[in-house]
Amino acid sequence: MDHANVYTQYRPSKLTEGRDHPDPIVESQSLSGTSPPDPDYAHHLGREVAEGRISNAQLETVVYACMRFKRFLPSGERCGFFLGDGAGVGKGRQIAALVKVSPQAC
Repeated sequence: MDHANVYTQYRPSKLTEGRDHPDPIVESQSLSGTSPPDPDYAHHLGREVAEGRISNAQLETVVYACMRFKRFLPSGERCGFFLGDGAGVGKGRQIAALVKVSPQAC
């Protein structure tokens, strides 16, 4: 199988803050043709981003999760966010950043 025709290097397309993730992250070529929504959440992680403790890909997850947490379902329950990143992306660091911004900030 020719992986070059299946996967492409991933880089956040709508978030420009933060350092590149230290490990390679890939996504399927078909998924890479899909544009994510415009971010509308102003995060509170400036120090973590400036010091390189959270990569641009990890920050993207935090921003999109907080955007989702600000919304409510018709039942009145808060919306959730599924974090399905693969190994090496830093799910623990992403979750820690979400805890740091807290539900009130989201």
